[in-house]
Amino acid sequence: MKIKKYLLLGVSMMILAGCGGESEETNGEAEEGMGTLSAESEEGSDAETDRATESGSESNEESSEEEPTHDTGLLDLSDTEEGWLNFEGDVGGNAEYRITPEIEYNPDTDYEINNGAYVTYYNGDEFIKTVQQGKGTIEQVEEADNIRVSYHSSFGNKIALTEQ
Repeated sequence: MKIKKYLLLGVSMMILAGCGGESEETNGEAEEGMGTLSAESEEGSDAETDRATESGSESNEESSEEEPTHDTGLLDLSDTEEGWLNFEGDVGGNAEYRITPEIEYNPDTDYEINNGAYVTYYNGDEFIKTVQQGKGTIEQVEEADNIRVSYHSSFGNKIALTEQ
């Protein structure tokens, strides 16, 4: 009887582990190190609300990034590139993510981001590190003098980075 319970528990865990891996593989692209910043995890039911408020015609996500309708603060969303900066500082090819141009950064100043994103720190052109950042004050890195922000394209209509 005891062995039966452990066998059932073990089989259940293997099935759940197998199901968890399938969702990433069906994506079509390997998203190594992408963390948990997906549109589903950050937006939740906001996505349906946002879609309901769009005009009747289909809108292109790229056009909303080129002309943001909100105050983006220090972010220049009109000149983004496709992809994201991974934890080694390399551009990962994922069409669902955008990368901002360089943003001047002062480690003595607090910066706040209003959505989840990846913040990549540089000293000149030298990569320092990438941090998966949730909503709030971004990490301060003393040796950095500029940053770039990678974000999911669905956040283009609401993401902002401001000095505090």
